[in-house]
Amino acid sequence: MAGAISAVRRVLRERLLRTTFAAGKFRLKRFGRVDPGSALVVICLWNRSTRFRELLDDLAAQDVPNGITLGLWNNDRRQRSYYERELVTWLETHPQSALSCIMLTHSQVNAGGFGRFYLGNRLARELGKQHLIFLDDDQRIQPDFVRRVLHQAAPKTVASWWAWQIENNDYWDRTRALPGEPADYTGTGGMVLDSALLAVPNLVAGLEPEHWFLEDIWLSHLAKVYGFELKALDADISFVMEETNQHHQLGTLKPDYYRTLAKLRRSE
Repeated sequence: MAGAISAVRRVLRERLLRTTFAAGKFRLKRFGRVDPGSALVVICLWNRSTRFRELLDDLAAQDVPNGITLGLWNNDRRQRSYYERELVTWLETHPQSALSCIMLTHSQVNAGGFGRFYLGNRLARELGKQHLIFLDDDQRIQPDFVRRVLHQAAPKTVASWWAWQIENNDYWDRTRALPGEPADYTGTGGMVLDSALLAVPNLVAGLEPEHWFLEDIWLSHLAKVYGFELKALDADISFVMEETNQHHQLGTLKPDYYRTLAKLRRSE
């Protein structure tokens, strides 16, 4: 019986990830009003709820003329009441800030970092944004971050603060790319990209279940396949709560997957 229940859950999870979420079918709770000229920032929430207000404070302090529309994809439904209460309380004490609108969704399953792709694609399409910014919830930013990053946005370009030049298709044989330099790999946290990349046909369908949480490597691969430029971003970011980062569990998987995708590109 337990095996049958587990199998059903896997099927339901795959349906959500491959079909429902990919079609933009998820509920959004809106706080505030969207300014048509606002910058679009998207963040996934997982296991760092204790620094939620600090994250909001960093974005509220941004010096952008038309404010920010913030998209939040919560991967932990157990925390949904907490996040909503915190948002209401925070907004009551910050009636005037750069955060003009916040849109929050609670995922039925942990979609990992891919949640930012679903939410980013839907919001960029609905709000008519060519460029959007991805941040991680363990990153601290300076007040000029959003303005500075948007000045570096360009068509068919993916620019990341965590950008690397990789030798011999060996993920760990790498050199940090300097701002403006071309890159082979661009991490999704601290990234500005052309939203068209999130609408390519095989973004969801092409990623195997066993590689689902390696969405950063997959996105860099797709960018190359579809002719997007990858480069390093000029930005100031620092990490907090480093011990909660999932890269500690994924470090052994990334080299093999990076090499597999590199071979796939050469064969096409």
